[in-house]
Amino acid sequence: MTPLEELTALRTAVALARLDDRVARLRVSGPDAWDLVDRALPSDLFLRDGQARPSVLLDAEGRVEADVLVIREGEDLWLWVEGPTGAEVRDRLTALRLPFEHATVEDRSSSTALLEVAGPFAWELMAAFDEPGIVGQPYLTLARLDEGVHCVRAGRSGEFTYDLFVTLDRAEEVERRLLALGEPYDLRRISPETLDRAALEAGFFSQAAEGRHRLTPAQLQLQARLSPEPPREAPETRVTGIVGPAGMAAGDPVTSGGEPLGTVLVAAPEAHGRGAIGLALLPTEAAHPGLEHLAVPSGLARTVTRPFVVQRSLSIKPQRDRYAARDTIPWAPGTWGQSDAPPSTTSSAPTT
Repeated sequence: MTPLEELTALRTAVALARLDDRVARLRVSGPDAWDLVDRALPSDLFLRDGQARPSVLLDAEGRVEADVLVIREGEDLWLWVEGPTGAEVRDRLTALRLPFEHATVEDRSSSTALLEVAGPFAWELMAAFDEPGIVGQPYLTLARLDEGVHCVRAGRSGEFTYDLFVTLDRAEEVERRLLALGEPYDLRRISPETLDRAALEAGFFSQAAEGRHRLTPAQLQLQARLSPEPPREAPETRVTGIVGPAGMAAGDPVTSGGEPLGTVLVAAPEAHGRGAIGLALLPTEAAHPGLEHLAVPSGLARTVTRPFVVQRSLSIKPQRDRYAARDTIPWAPGTWGQSDAPPSTTSSAPTT
């Protein structure tokens, strides 16, 4: 399938992505596991059993070098890390362990698989895969479905998302079953790159996109992933949404009145072919929506509020809707897939 066909499957039906090679998976156990992980991450770990929260790994200069999801299972902590390899994260945590601490860090990346089921009707497929009650699983929680099969409600596409964390001996069986059960819902395989584009549209952070530029959490507007601190001075630059012509590309200079202003960090085609959407690094005083008459090499641009689109999942009610009757479900104004929807400046919150 083309990238647009993959994105269409994700935004209108159900999609399946394999993330084994993208996300490292580590388990930290032992009586001092909590202290070790708390020291490694800049966020407070107030987690009950079965809860999860997003965080980041920072380098020595305080710049983001990894996207992290922390999941508590009993007294152990799982770390799903995008950026460095599992071995690199294991070595880093091991180096932080104090001589008197008892904590074991295991890289489980090679013994587990990670499958993501996402889309406005992902919940319907998961109800067939497990049981109807899974539809009510709260966001950022862990559920134990079966021997060797766990499910985390997370994701960054803005659609209903279920991440299946599976022991390697069960992975092929689980994937086969999902594909068979997904046929009535037009389930399609998609790439991690399609999820990156969906994250851009939906206003979620992507380590593989803007994260690779090694900016601070404040520049990336990820302060919510940090422990509360006394207010600091605003950064000199900050990432903001930008809409421009079809030729807009990452690395393009952004100018205002002929004067240099910033740089496009991430760009992708707008879904209906009417230009491009992206993220620009601009001076903080200019990093706000509604800045008109900006210029990139291929034409005019303007800053907007993300998300760029309204996700179809916002219109779906599992208690009422079914994929078989999808044509009868009303579309919210600005929803992805509506040909008359312009590149959005909506401030609606993403839904996962």
